[in-house]
This record gives sequence, structure tokens and C-alpha cells, in this order.
Amino acid sequence: MPIDALWPSDKARALVTAHHTGGLVRTGRTERGWRQEDLGTRLGCSTSTISRLESRRLPSDLRLLRRAAEEVGVPTDVLAASLSFGG
Repeated sequence: MPIDALWPSDKARALVTAHHTGGLVRTGRTERGWRQEDLGTRLGCSTSTISRLESRRLPSDLRLLRRAAEEVGVPTDVLAASLSFGG
């Protein structure tokens, strides 16, 4: 699936609805064919840090989340929607 077609998909919408920000990063990473190690290298962090980021619904480090999402191509509006609890 082309990366642009990924974000309006049912899978991405379900992750946004569930507020699973890490799942969005994982989805973008795997769609690019990257391993956690690949993303970690790009961000200057360990594979275990990427694993923790992807497994959590809400990250402990919003700056890292934003950098990871940008790196794997998660659009800003999709990321923002996944962080929104307002309605």
C-alpha cells in the first residue's frame, strides 16, 4: 500500500480512535519495511526505546513521539487526532 493511502485506512482510523499513538508509529515503520533498529538509528535511540514507544498508547516522551511520527510519515493531523481526548 502506498504510504499516503495508509493514513485514511481502517487500520489507521482504528488506532486514532483507540488513541494508540505508538501503534501509528509502528504502522508507519512497518509499512516502510523498517525494523525497530532502523528507526532507532534514525532517531539516535535504542531498539528497546522504539519498542516501548510503539507499545504504549500514550508516550512518556512527546518530543520523541513527534520525531518518530515525522520520520515514518504519520501526518500531523493524524497524530494530533490520536492524542485528542476532547471530542
